[in-house]
Order: sequence, then C-alpha cells, then structure tokens
Amino acid sequence: MPVRVRIAAAVCVCLSFSALQAHAALTVSVHATKNVSCSAGVCTATAAMAYLNVSDLQTMLASGDVKLVAPAAAKDIQISRAFHWGSASGLTLDAYRSIRVDFRVAVDGAGAVTLTTNGSVTGMSGSNVGGLIGNNQEIGPPDSGVVQKSYSAGAVSHAGSGGHVGGFVGSDAYTSGISGCYWDLDMSGVSSPADGAGNYNNDAGITGLADATLKSGLPAGFDPAVWGSDPAINGGLPYLLSNPPQ
Repeated sequence: MPVRVRIAAAVCVCLSFSALQAHAALTVSVHATKNVSCSAGVCTATAAMAYLNVSDLQTMLASGDVKLVAPAAAKDIQISRAFHWGSASGLTLDAYRSIRVDFRVAVDGAGAVTLTTNGSVTGMSGSNVGGLIGNNQEIGPPDSGVVQKSYSAGAVSHAGSGGHVGGFVGSDAYTSGISGCYWDLDMSGVSSPADGAGNYNNDAGITGLADATLKSGLPAGFDPAVWGSDPAINGGLPYLLSNPPQ
C-alpha cells in the first residue's frame, strides 16, 4: 500500500525516504518552473528533470490546496529551497519513489502537509531509514529539525549494511526536535517500542502504537479540530480534516 504521512502545523527539515538521483526529480527551487504541468491545484512533472519555482508554489498555496506529483519518470520530489505559507491551504507531496526535504518548510496557519510515496520505505547500504524521516537534524535557523504531531504507518526495511533503521526516524541528531509523534508497530515491521529512532533507544518524542490502537481514535496530543479518525476513511488511520484522503 502507499505510504502516507500527514503533518499538521509542523516544520520539516531533512526528511528523506531514500537516496535521490540528482538527474531525476521534481525539484522545488529558485529555478524557473520547467517541465511541470499545473491544473486545478495539481502540478505534475512531465519529464525526468522538472522544476517548480518556489515563488510560484507559494502563490498557489496562498489561494488553495496544492498537490505536487512526481510520476514514474521523475520518481522523486526534492525540496531545495525554504518556504512557508500562512493560509489554511494543504500541500501534498506525492512521489513515485521518495521525498527529500533539505530546507525548512513551515506551515504558519491552519494548513497542513501530506507526504505520499508509492510503497514501503527501503534504505540502502549506509543509509538511515525511518517511517517518516531518514535523517533529522538542526541545520539552519531555530526550529529547523522540529517535527510535531505526526505519524507514519508504512513498512520500513534496510537492504544493506550500516546505517540505522527506526520506526519513525532513522537517525535523530536533534533530540529535542521531535515531539508528539507516533509510528505503527505492526505495519512498519519495527515492533520494538524502543526503536522509534534508529540511532538510539527510547527517543522521548516518539511512541509506537499497535495498528489497532492507532486506528481506534486520535493519539494523545492530536487536535480533533485538525485531525479526524473514522474507520471508513484512510483505512482507519488518522487524517487531516483540511486535506482528507481522496
């Protein structure tokens, strides 16, 4: 099943499902928009190398929901420039293979971010892999590396040697940055409650929940004005009211 992760009013830095190939991606950057087709709030890469100008993206978010799609040709989505928005608009990043966020993305208003990839999360030799984040670290301004009130539910695995595997984050180098976050102990395959982070045990901001528990109602700290829980929606997993699954 696709991996879907939803983040409400959070800041995300260095979230990486897997290593990206430099020659193939839908990249958000200062480059002029190129090889991207946008219609009714959906922007799809039309070639292996595609660019969406960050100012163009912010303009669209000011007026409505936006979905970025990297199909099989582009494979990945890469955020190569910091940006933020203050409206209630939702941003969805939908990648065939992986998503990488190298710069600060801030939701200042009631909007939200949804990350979707096509399958499980698999790390290669020497990489760090987690259900939501590969590597989390504070690399820029204060709040960089902060992830709050988020969850992951996809399968997590490692195909080589070296690196770290965690239910939520592969390596958490900014130990005070993650709070109120959860992962699915059953669906992830990372079943030890101590292994929310792969590089050390019992990361205080991450809690593992059984699949049935995660689907039985909103986890502690999830605002019911922001999140919904319904057995008939999103497979019973929590979803953002402002950006429900289609």
